[in-house]
Amino acid sequence: MANLGLIKAAKQEKIKVVTSKVGDRYVYEDLIKHKAIIGGEQSGHIIFKQLLDTGDGLISALQLLNILTKENKTLSQMCGWIKKYPQVLINEKVLEKIPLEKLPQTSKLIKQIEKELGDNGRILVRYSGTEKLLRVMLEGQDKKEIKKTAQNVVNAAKKEIEKTVKGK
Repeated sequence: MANLGLIKAAKQEKIKVVTSKVGDRYVYEDLIKHKAIIGGEQSGHIIFKQLLDTGDGLISALQLLNILTKENKTLSQMCGWIKKYPQVLINEKVLEKIPLEKLPQTSKLIKQIEKELGDNGRILVRYSGTEKLLRVMLEGQDKKEIKKTAQNVVNAAKKEIEKTVKGK
């Protein structure tokens, strides 16, 4: 769920980017699989594989301070070349976690949004692993528009889930 701006900037600099499933465990597995040295999540969990096999906030802070000191730059100077994309995350309680592929209208809407966004945005729709929550993350160029679009996905999914649950 790293910001699309970071992903695009890394690719522009010819830095290989691997997208993992959500969760430190999956990030670490991909670090091993791809022989990578750093991985992380938007939550701030950064894994420096050569130092530790799990995310550690203190190590992340020290690594960042080390780089800033060596480069003699501020954080804004180091990161100024990255154009962050607006991002919206909606967590919505649902009656049941019905597989998204069994929600045809919602699946169709998600595919339509992916097509419309192209390379200028992305959508990730998934359920929480521990709660009856639907998570819709949307990135794009216009915050107002992506917020509205994300809410449309939530509304469509909730409507289909309720219809499916009541139809049982």
